[in-house]
Amino acid sequence: MPKKRATENNQSKWLDMLESFKNLRILVVGDVMLDEYAWGSATRISPEAPVPVVVVKERTFNAGGAANTVANIMSLGAKADLMGVAGRDPNGNILKGILAKKGIDTKNLAIDPSRPTTSKVRIIAQGQQVMRADQEFTGAVNECVTSKMLKRIERMINDVDGIAISDYDKGVIRPKLMSGLINLAKQHGKIVAADLKPKNAEWFRGVSILTPNRMEATQISGIEITDKNSLYAAGQAIRDRLNAAAVLITLGEGGMALITDSAEMLMIPAMSTQVYDVTGAGDTVLAVVALGLSGGHSVSDSVNLANYAAGVVVRKRGTTAVDAVELAGFIRRKASS
Repeated sequence: MPKKRATENNQSKWLDMLESFKNLRILVVGDVMLDEYAWGSATRISPEAPVPVVVVKERTFNAGGAANTVANIMSLGAKADLMGVAGRDPNGNILKGILAKKGIDTKNLAIDPSRPTTSKVRIIAQGQQVMRADQEFTGAVNECVTSKMLKRIERMINDVDGIAISDYDKGVIRPKLMSGLINLAKQHGKIVAADLKPKNAEWFRGVSILTPNRMEATQISGIEITDKNSLYAAGQAIRDRLNAAAVLITLGEGGMALITDSAEMLMIPAMSTQVYDVTGAGDTVLAVVALGLSGGHSVSDSVNLANYAAGVVVRKRGTTAVDAVELAGFIRRKASS
């Protein structure tokens, strides 16, 4: 098949997939957080310490972590349910307000007054991040909260098409929750796509697909990734260790590598040559992969579409979601270039 015809066919395939997302509903479980950006300029050094003084001109807020995964799913036209934990504090109120504006239901967002809402404050001067300040408590959430979450998942699971797990190691994702969730997913034939932290890897046995980045894949597999051979070996080691159907290793400007039961690794080159900010790109990849697999599409097609989506969000500053219209436009431009 001529290259142009193949490109046109793929373009049609990705656009059809994108359209099909409107019929899906995904449950997203994980760590929610508030992302704050303080935008300003630095023209002098503080007399108190050798650090720049940033004069803040604007502050912006967005929903991060699992909440950003939900925002991506909804902006792509699908429905999503968010399950996580926030604190009873001002940041929690800001986060709930942001979610409400995005049309995200917070009925499954548990409020725990004993812990702060996980928050990240990024200070930006002249377009460059100069500091990040985090407020968090990473201890495990209360056992009662976990039990309530599992009961809600059991009630909801027949109404969703798939599950996405967003693990930032802030206390929500723990062994009891994961074992119960994975068992429920298997019983009801639902896919589970997961973005995980290496220290928690053992809790993710049996999921449909894992989406670690290069550093995380090295830590989980114990194999230093230096070339394609070690990349493939690391992916297979993760699959074997965690009994995962597929492993997608994100490589930044190097694109993505998909490792399945195939003898060959699928290498997918990055779609964007203009990278302004990778914040939240992993949430976008998780959202698209979960939607693709939940809709019955192949893992390779789902990953390819996720690569396009990542190519859109890394061109933006801050935590952002990819919009269905702009993603469709990006696909068309790439196909015609």
